Amino acid sequence: MQCIFIKTNGGQCGANAINDSRFCFSHDPNMEEAKRIATTKGGQSPKKNYDPLPPIEIAGSKDVIRLLATTISEVRQGQVEIRVANCIGFLAGHLIRAFEVGEVNEKLEIFNGLIIERKIKR
Repeated sequence: MQCIFIKTNGGQCGANAINDSRFCFSHDPNMEEAKRIATTKGGQSPKKNYDPLPPIEIAGSKDVIRLLATTISEVRQGQVEIRVANCIGFLAGHLIRAFEVGEVNEKLEIFNGLIIERKIKR
C-alpha cells in the first residue's frame, strides 16, 4: 500500500506504507522518535577516509580502459569510495570523447593535406 501523505505540492508520497500503518516511515506520526533516532545514528556512522590515489598518466584510450578496469576492481574490493569511482567514470567518458575528436581532427588534417598536395601536383 502507498503512503497516504499529501505533499505541499499536492502530490501523494510515493513511498510504500509500513506494516500496520497508512504512512511510510518518514510520514507516520507514530514514528517521530524512531525517525529522530535513525537520523541521529546516520549522522554518527563512521566515515571511511580514503588515501589520495596515486597519479597516473593517461595518453590514450588504452590508458582510460586500464583506469576504468582498475577503478572497477578497487570499488569491488572496497578500496575506492563510490563517489570517487563515479567521478572517475564520468571524467573518463569525457576523456574518451576528447581522444575520439582528436583522432578525427588528425585524420581530417591528413586528408586535407593530401587534397592540397594533389591540387598542387596538377
